[in-house]
Amino acid sequence: MSNEYRHVELLTGDVRRRRWTTEQKLTIIEQSFEPGETVSSTARRHGVAPNLLYRWRRLLSEGGAAAVD
Repeated sequence: MSNEYRHVELLTGDVRRRRWTTEQKLTIIEQSFEPGETVSSTARRHGVAPNLLYRWRRLLSEGGAAAVD
């Protein structure tokens, strides 16, 4: 057994989900389609999980702007 210690950080307290307006979502989606842009870099820049941005893009393609509301 080694004498190494691992640092563990526990985050407690109120964690609130961020709410995005339809306009904000559409702007972020638009930016993710710009030439040379990736979903990951767009998501990182806006503090959105990449899988959420993919979901918004899918909803937009399936149901239009009202679907991402």
